Parts: sequence; structure tokens; C-alpha cells
Amino acid sequence: MRATRRGNNVITTTRVQDSKDAYSRAEEELNKGNLEDAVSYCKRAIHRSPQFSPAYKTLGNIFLRAGMLDQAMSNFESFLTLSKRDNNISDIELAHSYIGSVFDENGEFDKALSRYMISVTSAEKRGDLKAMSKYYNNIALSYRRLHMWKMSKEFYDKSLRISKQINDSVNTAYYYFNVAFLYKEQGKTFKASRYLEKFKKLKIKLGIKDDNDIKKERQSK
Repeated sequence: MRATRRGNNVITTTRVQDSKDAYSRAEEELNKGNLEDAVSYCKRAIHRSPQFSPAYKTLGNIFLRAGMLDQAMSNFESFLTLSKRDNNISDIELAHSYIGSVFDENGEFDKALSRYMISVTSAEKRGDLKAMSKYYNNIALSYRRLHMWKMSKEFYDKSLRISKQINDSVNTAYYYFNVAFLYKEQGKTFKASRYLEKFKKLKIKLGIKDDNDIKKERQSK
């Protein structure tokens, strides 16, 4: 009996390690913009260890980027379930935020804001400034899509204050980008161009790459 238990433990450990290895490859492919390969490696990680929660999170994000909202929601809900099982508070917050993003993309802004508020309230209790900044940014986006400009700017500014407080230059760059579009959507082109220029300068300084940059790099090869 002891030998059998040791054998089962070895099998379980091997499968978890295989899942971690496959997931690492998925992240590598995702950073390169190879979404199909990233999906394949995530599915391989889940096949080896169905309880491996990070793979569901990444799959959800890939499907969200592809506009496949049902698949994104399914994977984010699995991520939430596993995070609750593990009592991983930060991942529970993250899962609610991701689910909120799906609602946001689907135009269900009340549901999105409800999920975002769950995330930000929890992060505030933990005093996690970086997480708070990210969730404030999400809330601002929903208000922006609702054309509630004042509320949107208020939450973008909350995100910026924290980003500067913790010297998060990357989030500061995306603040400039988001506010540029906030003003553009209001027809305030001069203010929009000022913030977009700030974003471009900081983006170059930090070496930030977005999906368009990755596509251009691949096309030039």
C-alpha cells in the first residue's frame, strides 16, 4: 500500500510539473503573439492537470482578445471556482475582474461594474495598491463606454494617483492612452492628442509592445 501511494504521488507530481511546463510555453507563445499555439499549450496543461487554474485564466484572456466571449466566460468562471477552492483571495479578485471584462465587452455594463466593485473592494481591504489601480482603470472603462465622462475621468485619475505613488510607469503610460480616448470620444481632439503624445513617449521609453507592434514585427520578418 505504501508503494502504491508513493507511486500515485509521483504520477500527480509529474502531471503538475508537465502542466507548469506547458503553461510556461503558453505564456511564451502568447508574448510572441502566437495565439493558436498559446491555446494549444494551455489545453495541454489542463489535460495533464485539470485543476491547474492559471491555464484557465490565460485561455480566458486569449478568447476575450479574440472576441469569443462565451469561451472566455467559461474559462474565467473555472478560474474563479478553482481560486475559491484554494482560498486565493487575489486570484478571486482577478477572476471577478476578468468576468467583468466579458460583461463589459458584451455591453452589460451594470454587471461589469458589479464585478469590478467586488474586486476593488477586496483589494482595498488588502491594501494592494497595484491591484486597486488596475481595477479603478476597469471601472473607468465601463463608465467611458456608458458616456459617463466625469465618472470615467474620476476613476482614471484614481488609477493614476496610485500608479505614480508606487512608481508604476507602465500603468501610467496606459492611463495616458485611455484618457486620450476618453477625450477623443468627447470630441476634444486637442486634449486627446496631448495625452496620446504622452503615451507614445512613455511607451518608447519603457519599450512597451502592444498587439499592433507584435503584428508589425511578424510582418517584417
